[in-house]
Amino acid sequence: MSKEKLLSVKPRSDVTRHLQSLLIEYHHFRMARRHSPLLEKVAELERWQGNRLKYTHQDLYEHPRYREALDFLLHDLYTPTQFARRDDDLERIFPVMVKLVPESALGTVARLVELNLLTQHLDMAVATAWQTHYGGQPLTESLYARCFRESHRLEDRLRQVAMVRDIGEELESYVRSRFLTISLGMTQGAANVAGLGQLHRFLSRGMKAFRGMGQVSPC
Repeated sequence: MSKEKLLSVKPRSDVTRHLQSLLIEYHHFRMARRHSPLLEKVAELERWQGNRLKYTHQDLYEHPRYREALDFLLHDLYTPTQFARRDDDLERIFPVMVKLVPESALGTVARLVELNLLTQHLDMAVATAWQTHYGGQPLTESLYARCFRESHRLEDRLRQVAMVRDIGEELESYVRSRFLTISLGMTQGAANVAGLGQLHRFLSRGMKAFRGMGQVSPC
């Protein structure tokens, strides 16, 4: 049903058309991933990478300025298998979103969807190398590094890093917006009534977490 919502919109701009195309591509990826024989391996890889990120950035994780933002990153953003409802909600509200949300913000949403899709494709590539070449044996730092290299996606990895940097700087302006903070607070009840409670709670947690972190750009 949510795919029909995406297809029902006739794009009036390149930005809307691009976002629609990305959401449709992401929809197809999610459906294929759901039936992939590597689904459990990808989920295991994601958990391992999340724990590794927390370990390698322990100094930041223990700092009160970054703790909440990193928790949001690890538990809300980097757990795609647990947020099917949130992604469905985004597809459902697409026809309304393109009418009410400024094009600049729609462009940011498009880049976030693109980054999310790219990240999941890269995880699938690493999981494929892990299962194909090493039989899914327990991950270690050295085995992970070999799987990472054998996935042969260096250019995509560089693009991923660049996108994380650029989108982070872009989102900083939204996080600092008092209007958006007030709007999220005022629309919580309406979102629950409309069946969009999970998506709204996700956005609210993200705003709170990253607003507390402060400036993301290098000082």
